[in-house]
Amino acid sequence: MWERVNKMNQIKSKLIEQFKMAGAAPFLFIGSGFSRRYLNLEDWSSLLRRFTEGLKPFEYYMASAGGDLPTVASLIANDFHDRWWMDPLYDVSREKSKSKVRDKTSALRIEICNHLNSVTAHAFKSTAYPEEVAALSKLNVDGIITTNWDVFIEKLFPDYRVYTG
Repeated sequence: MWERVNKMNQIKSKLIEQFKMAGAAPFLFIGSGFSRRYLNLEDWSSLLRRFTEGLKPFEYYMASAGGDLPTVASLIANDFHDRWWMDPLYDVSREKSKSKVRDKTSALRIEICNHLNSVTAHAFKSTAYPEEVAALSKLNVDGIITTNWDVFIEKLFPDYRVYTG
């Protein structure tokens, strides 16, 4: 145990040394593991599975796509498109977002965003790691790069400008 604590202190000291020598604060790269830990969000496969309810089994899409998740998403989006336009479950969302629909992937993207926003809003307040989230929000970094679709980072660092693209 003491060996591990000593090793962690050595790493901490080396990091502090490096940061002092740098001309600027670091950038963070935050991947999906961040949102999975702090918001308990699904991984991509589980997120796609969520939107196959009322469609074909998720395994059908996986088999049809040879396990390639981008292709799985396209196949689900194609089927979900029709459901979204017809199912009363999506009446409110459809009315609010129909002007944003550009192609057959739009409906799935809209509903994934709705889901992520809903989970983020709730989970941000009730994360299992409030001390870690508080510490993270106080980090001094020059910027954050992420591929995440959820808005957890934006809520955690509200003073940072968001660039998309």
